[in-house]
Parts: sequence; C-alpha cells; structure tokens
Amino acid sequence: MAIILKLITAMTLIMFAWPSDALANAGLPMLVLAWPGMFISLIPIVILESWYLHSRLKIPFSRSTKIMTIANLESTIIGIPLAWAAMLALEIGMGLIISSLPFTHTLYNNTFASVIMTFFSAAWIAPDDKHAYWMVPLAFIVLMVPFFFATWWIEYRSVKKQMKDVDFSEIKTTTRNLNLLSYGLLVLLLSIWLIVALIKGHK
Repeated sequence: MAIILKLITAMTLIMFAWPSDALANAGLPMLVLAWPGMFISLIPIVILESWYLHSRLKIPFSRSTKIMTIANLESTIIGIPLAWAAMLALEIGMGLIISSLPFTHTLYNNTFASVIMTFFSAAWIAPDDKHAYWMVPLAFIVLMVPFFFATWWIEYRSVKKQMKDVDFSEIKTTTRNLNLLSYGLLVLLLSIWLIVALIKGHK
C-alpha cells in the first residue's frame, strides 16, 4: 500500500509540475481533471451512498455515513488513479498497435476516427483543439467504467472490514448497487455536458 501511495504521489506531482505549453502539445492526462472532480463530488456521493447503505442494511445513518466516508476516501485516493493508470497502459498498448498499421495517417483530421480514438485514449487524450469541446466529456464518460469497477472493489473491501457483523455477499451486492447509483448519476450529468457541448459546438 505504501508503494502504491508513493507512486500515485509522484505521478501527480509530475503532471501538475509539467509546463503547461508542453502539456498542451502532449495532450491532456484526464487524471488532472478527473481526480479533482471526483473529490469535489465526494460530499453528495457520500450522502447518497450513506442513505442507500442505511436503507439497505438497516443501520443508523450516522454509522453508514462514517463507513461510506472512509470507503469513498480510500477509493478516490487509491482507486481512481490506479484505474486511470490501467487505462493509460491499455492506451499505450493500443497506440503501439495502431501506429504500426499502414492506414494510420488517415485517422488524423477525421471526426469519426477522433470519436473512436477517444474511446481507446480516454486516459490521455490527444491534442486536438478542433474537437476538444466534446472529447473531454466523452473521455470522462469512458473513464467512468474502469472507475466504477475500481471503486466497487475498494469500497467493498473497506466496508467489509468495517462491518464484520454483516454477511460478505450482502456487502458485495450493496456496494455494487450503491456504486451503480452514484456512477449512474455521474454518467447522466456527463452525458448532459456532452450533449450541450455538441449543440454549442455545431452553432
């Protein structure tokens, strides 16, 4: 755990200390936007998930709030950057494969290709001022999938540790459902952002 935290800290310092002009030319590491965004959304998410845990397991709301605060802090601090790093590794692998294809040059300046590429490069989107207005919210939506699984896994382990009096299978189902609830809400909000961006971008 200590090694993971050191790696996350080092990675964060590098990204935030990187010269802005160099970062613009290299693209945008979405963790720079996603991580602060997830911290900002912690309060409403903790309230929502605490309410669900309280209702599902019939425990005092004060206890469910404490449990979900700890679980969400752990998943946000550790799970989000780990999920992003996994997506970045996938992106690098896909990039190596695609760059070796003979038709790679046709992918540039192509809107449809940009959409497809955003799905595979959501962790670190390419520099593209022309399409950035919709690439950022789309990348956010794509990242919600690995973020969900990382968050569910970490919160399940955290809640299980804090609620040894409850059956583990019940905790697993409950943490899955409350994360489906919170991430479903996040995807809805991001989808609205994407739709508004597309409408404004076509004016």
